[in-house]
Amino acid sequence: MLGGVEATDLAARAPTIVKRVHGSAGIGLHRIEPGCALPTTTARPSLIQERLTGQELSAIAVVYEGHCAGIAVYRGTIMSHSVAIAFERVDSAKPIEAWIRSFAAETNYTGFLSFDFFNATDGSARAIECNARLTSGIHFLEPEAVGRFLLHPDRTTIIPLKQRRRFQHVFPCLGVTEMSLIKGGFWKNLNALLSSADVTWSRKDPMPLIMMNFCAYPIIRQWMGGKMSLGEAAITDVEWREPEMDRLSKVSNRP
Repeated sequence: MLGGVEATDLAARAPTIVKRVHGSAGIGLHRIEPGCALPTTTARPSLIQERLTGQELSAIAVVYEGHCAGIAVYRGTIMSHSVAIAFERVDSAKPIEAWIRSFAAETNYTGFLSFDFFNATDGSARAIECNARLTSGIHFLEPEAVGRFLLHPDRTTIIPLKQRRRFQHVFPCLGVTEMSLIKGGFWKNLNALLSSADVTWSRKDPMPLIMMNFCAYPIIRQWMGGKMSLGEAAITDVEWREPEMDRLSKVSNRP
């Protein structure tokens, strides 16, 4: 935990990150170089971890009693801070798939299982975050097969991947690509924007895409009002904030 002797020792000898005990979307994340001062106060109780390096990848698995019916590994192609809003499937990620299958089997897990990884240069996979819920990777799996599996799960079904390899959330991608004209990376973002399919678009039913901004108005209002980042505004209705954690945060940040 931040403030402990072990945290201070770790920060003195290695690159580290400081992150919230209960957090997501990279909110409240600090990168600390060896020997630099650690934050003295944080918005919530935080921990310190050694900073890993390598290719950052994400994965999602649909699991029943330890059996992985479907796995998709992917990387972000357009990022909003630390959150991927456009993403591309990665096929050469056998260490990550093996890691997830082993985790699911050892825990006999049932449900959606999502991890973020650093894929090191030596081929090893090191998990940095677990999300026991749906993430963007679900868009790489055939939806009809996912639906059938959820209704009738078993330990033999294999959920196939879609043929398309690139997807995006088009409205935030438009905003980030526009801003990259100033911040840099415009051509990279534009290429990802033009080569990715929107996750909600369907010729049979275009209304979900058309109505997206209207339905997301409460999120956009908080973001445009400057009260919080877009990533933080998007998770206020699903983020778990343990009451005890909030109480400890107030106590630890008193002058």
